[in-house]
Amino acid sequence: MGHHQKLNLLKLEFTNFNSKVNQQRISKFLEGVTICSSLRQIDISFKNSDTCVDGIQVMSQSISNNLNLKVLQLELYFSNLNDEKIKYLCQGISKSKKLCKFDISLSEKNRLTDNSIVYLSKTIVQLPNLQILVINLIMNNLGETGIGQILGQSISKCQNLKSLVLNLVDNKISQNDAEILCKEISKSGQLNRLKIYLYFQNRQDKVNNRKKLLQICQKTKKLISLAIYA
Repeated sequence: MGHHQKLNLLKLEFTNFNSKVNQQRISKFLEGVTICSSLRQIDISFKNSDTCVDGIQVMSQSISNNLNLKVLQLELYFSNLNDEKIKYLCQGISKSKKLCKFDISLSEKNRLTDNSIVYLSKTIVQLPNLQILVINLIMNNLGETGIGQILGQSISKCQNLKSLVLNLVDNKISQNDAEILCKEISKSGQLNRLKIYLYFQNRQDKVNNRKKLLQICQKTKKLISLAIYA
């Protein structure tokens, strides 16, 4: 991109609603974010867009370049997301050691599998200052092999985490896997606000299933606010 003067921006908000914007323009924009190495907050939203692996890699590099980043909010409603792209994205996020809030929403009805949860789980444990975590992954293929253990354990290892929202509606998560997830989350030492959306595909005995999850989560030591929608 040539030589650029570094900018001292503290906050960047970008929303793209145009599905016809080509990959080159998106990549040029994301490359520009690397110039703003002083950023404390990045909010990026792509609606009805497509992206290639190269675009995700540039986004990942842009995020990792901002070493003082404290808030990262991503709405990535790409129509062609897959596990490989989530892996590249997580590589950059994991380097944001000062991140206090991480909010990620990914496209529904994509090809995301349990591998994406593995990548996200391995990422959040590398964020020592994380206090607020929001994960929105509705209507994908999560839960086929079980995600409760690795995701729950990773969350419980976030020693400063105080607020958690998980939206995993309309995936393939079983009641048993959900109970494992809640059991691991309940081990969180500082968590005081928890909200979980599940809505199982098999809705039999819905009231009792939700009651079990509530009972498990209520064991969280410092919890003051709890809501489970299952």
